[in-house]
Amino acid sequence: MRFIFLFIFQAIALGIFSQPITGEVPIHFGQTFNNPQINPARGGSKAMLELFAGTRRSNEKFAGIATSAFSVFVRVNSSDKGFNVLGMHFNNDQEGPFISRNRGYISYARHQKIGDNCFFSGGVSFGLYSFGVKANPAYNAGASGNTMDGNGGVFLYTPKTRLGLAVNQFSNPKVQPILDIIQLNRHYTLVVEQKIRFNESFLMMPSFFVRYIEKNQNKYMPDLASGVAVNFLLSGMVSFGASYENKEGFYSFLGLQNVCVACEGRKKGDVSGLSVDFSYFMPNRSNYRTNTQTFEMVLRYYYGKGPKMDTNKKYNAAACPDF
Repeated sequence: MRFIFLFIFQAIALGIFSQPITGEVPIHFGQTFNNPQINPARGGSKAMLELFAGTRRSNEKFAGIATSAFSVFVRVNSSDKGFNVLGMHFNNDQEGPFISRNRGYISYARHQKIGDNCFFSGGVSFGLYSFGVKANPAYNAGASGNTMDGNGGVFLYTPKTRLGLAVNQFSNPKVQPILDIIQLNRHYTLVVEQKIRFNESFLMMPSFFVRYIEKNQNKYMPDLASGVAVNFLLSGMVSFGASYENKEGFYSFLGLQNVCVACEGRKKGDVSGLSVDFSYFMPNRSNYRTNTQTFEMVLRYYYGKGPKMDTNKKYNAAACPDF
């Protein structure tokens, strides 16, 4: 009998005092087609040196909520058959004046030529995730928690088609800054992009993504999410488009692509240039996680030549810079 009472007491105590677990997935930019931090195998697929910087800001009512990201990729040991890419990534997610999430990674990817106009790459990234709480009226001392994190992915690309599959937070790490346990839920993201060029001055790029969260522990995020987008490019410079994400909302895009300074006399295949994209997000009624209007700005800079592909084919990526 004492054993039964002891078992009941332990069960009740565990139910009362066990710490709740909250699942977490990173806040990524609506410009999924521009974001190299989702898939570490993507970096280096455009140029010898690639820089990515983005910022996401909410409207005045939620001015303290913001996300910033920065990535750099450098191509090394290039040959006609392939090349290696080294990268670094940083991400800061600020939730009001007291809570911040920081991520820092280093990455490696191998890009292998598997056809005249086709490359396949695989990449991994490893780093540190930090959750910090500043001193505030509810918790005077402040607190922080850290854990290791990792991502992996594969990427197949040609001048017209890009297909990527990534697994993020693959080790399901946990961190406990104060009382609640935060688990970085493993999730998978598939991104498909197709370029359709009508002539030398007009290009369309529809894209599609699917994200699945394994053992989702965040009630505000769906286990399975998807989105579609279409972007247009005029005269190789002016871009515009829109996208819709299931249970999230609508994005509208406007940008300038391939802005080149002092490009006179550059060699064929050189894709050096600066691109800037602006986004505006309108949440739908079923969005309980990011239910606020937000603005995004993404800067991308490419330096050097693109991957060696068959330059005899019309509208090659190197001969006709695009997205």
